[in-house]
Amino acid sequence: MKVSLGAHLIFVSNVEASKMFYRDILGLSLVEENPHFTEYHIDGGTLYVEEKNPERAKGFDQVRIGGATGIVLAVDDIRSVIEELRLKGVQIIVEPVEQLWGGWNAVIADADGNEFILDEDHE
Repeated sequence: MKVSLGAHLIFVSNVEASKMFYRDILGLSLVEENPHFTEYHIDGGTLYVEEKNPERAKGFDQVRIGGATGIVLAVDDIRSVIEELRLKGVQIIVEPVEQLWGGWNAVIADADGNEFILDEDHE
């Protein structure tokens, strides 16, 4: 059996409104969209952003909106990225903090409270 990461999926309350954060603020490339779903590319990876959809298979009516996503976004200069995001009105959950391995992390959130870790590693 071979397992590989296909994509990341997060749920939002309003997929149309979420485009401001993912496309306009983070600058992700919007690849596909419909009334309940958007697909973005991030350096060869895929992020799906979806709202509750009555046409989805049973079980997806129990999705959680908001909270920790476990998605880590790599950045070159965490302090300048945080300041740029702050000026754009993004909620900063955790200010940049140096980790024991020498890298820096911060945590930001979209309008629904979906959290993303920003990571700046020092080589």
